Amino acid sequence: MRVIVIDSEKQTVYETQIGKDFREIYPLIGNGCTTFCCPVALPNGDMMFADDEALLQDEIKGAFIMPDWDYPLCGNVVLINSDEEGESVDAVSAVADVEALVKWISPQDAVAWASEALSRPPAIIFFKDND
Repeated sequence: MRVIVIDSEKQTVYETQIGKDFREIYPLIGNGCTTFCCPVALPNGDMMFADDEALLQDEIKGAFIMPDWDYPLCGNVVLINSDEEGESVDAVSAVADVEALVKWISPQDAVAWASEALSRPPAIIFFKDND
């Protein structure tokens, strides 16, 4: 399966192949990742698989942000698409298109952002029943 990797430490974007086993995503994300999440979907359906615990790592080695984002993603990200049944399929993004969107952030700026974000108290949202 064709995937796109955004490597924040090396500040590169590249294409590679993996099989259908989801565990092949972990080494591409790197940094000892054991739990991933999909925080962002591109308009073409490609999903960004990222380390769910990236902000908790002892060392943040790089990060990036894209247009209209309020926060960076720390660490590496793997882009994969899915079909109508939710099965993973080839990413459809072109490497050049992803490169054009990515703005690299220094590890120092990523650590500063992470420290500020982790110091905020959790938001509590209440929903009022209108009945």
